[in-house]
Amino acid sequence: MKMMKTMAAAASAVMIAAMSVASITASAAIEFDADNKIVPVDKGPYSAYLCLQAGADTQCKPGDLGGAECEFSTNGSYSVSATMKNGSDKVELMALETNLNAYSYAPVKASCKAGSLPDGCTVSIKIDSIEVKQTSGSSYTIDYKGPSDGALCLSKNDSTVRVNILNQLTNPKVADIEEDLSAKGGLAAGDVVTVNFTVSGIAGGGNGGGENGTTATTGGETPSNTTTTTAVTTTDEGGNFGGASGGSSNGGSSSGNAKTSQTGDFGIAAVALGAVATAALAAGAVTVTRRKK
Repeated sequence: MKMMKTMAAAASAVMIAAMSVASITASAAIEFDADNKIVPVDKGPYSAYLCLQAGADTQCKPGDLGGAECEFSTNGSYSVSATMKNGSDKVELMALETNLNAYSYAPVKASCKAGSLPDGCTVSIKIDSIEVKQTSGSSYTIDYKGPSDGALCLSKNDSTVRVNILNQLTNPKVADIEEDLSAKGGLAAGDVVTVNFTVSGIAGGGNGGGENGTTATTGGETPSNTTTTTAVTTTDEGGNFGGASGGSSNGGSSSGNAKTSQTGDFGIAAVALGAVATAALAAGAVTVTRRKK
């Protein structure tokens, strides 16, 4: 009897360990490459987080302002947030970043113009509401009037899906909320900014694999017919904020004509506003994954 209990306990321990490993393996935590670009993920689970600059408060990577990443694998409604450290009456930048590779949901050799997703991409992310929960216990809603042109687009890596909410340094510029929140009480230290959004078009998993993205396979392996091309070095802000909102790609181009990102708009904003030290800026190269012809 004692032996049976010992064996049961051992089996239970093995099962718990296996579940822990599985949990770690299935994590959708956003990763950044050596050039501080988000690493695209071809198949769920995916992750999203809120990028924010409001005065001296900046969240350009998950957790900078205590905002946790939000994981999703299916169509549905989700939330991301950031907690103010200093407070500000104005918001300079706000965007929803994901590691979802748009080209996994687009036709092979899909082209893409600036300020949009690849042609034929089925993914859509809709901003439902933006809320501010104040330390006083009160709350208010930041009026969202989007999406405008350029809101739903590619991030700086020219692969992953982003939603610009307020980004005046991209092309086209996006201002789907008011910059000045003083009439509503502004943002004080400890206030929590939450963006609620709905994802659609990802049912069934990513099976596309366009010109700039890898094709998701059943086994989760990177296909053998991919090659990596590195573009010229350009200034990067170190947090994937702003920059070129998608590039112009043509399906018949060779793998040698990789696109070059514009100077990171978050870096420009940081210098102009004095919110972030210039030491935070970093030089990097844009890496684009392409299918061989």
